[in-house]
Amino acid sequence: MKTPQWGGLHSAFHPMTCAVFPCSFAGDPDRLLHIQIEDSPEAQILPFLRHMCHFIGISRSCAAIIAYLMHCNEQTLQRSWAYVKKCKNNMCPNRGLVSQLLEWEKTILGDSVTNIMDPLY
Repeated sequence: MKTPQWGGLHSAFHPMTCAVFPCSFAGDPDRLLHIQIEDSPEAQILPFLRHMCHFIGISRSCAAIIAYLMHCNEQTLQRSWAYVKKCKNNMCPNRGLVSQLLEWEKTILGDSVTNIMDPLY
């Protein structure tokens, strides 16, 4: 088994899965992090956390977290963005994801509030 290479993780395709079942992936195994773990109180995720933290990128992972915060807190893209930026200052979702987050904001709030033309985004 090859040891995963953690450098250069910000390329276009690095899926991460956490599941009970084995995962099949056609591609470079160094670009996949699969953690076979049950969703139970006895499950041990601690041994994997360091690898997971190094694997999480600055674009898609951050966009997913922003979307989650928008949904759970019924808050704007701007507010969720600011919160994640404070926690991970190098986050940089790509423009396509930012546009889709704006659409998500419309879905969540009924209208777009955030101006994604601001250089902040």
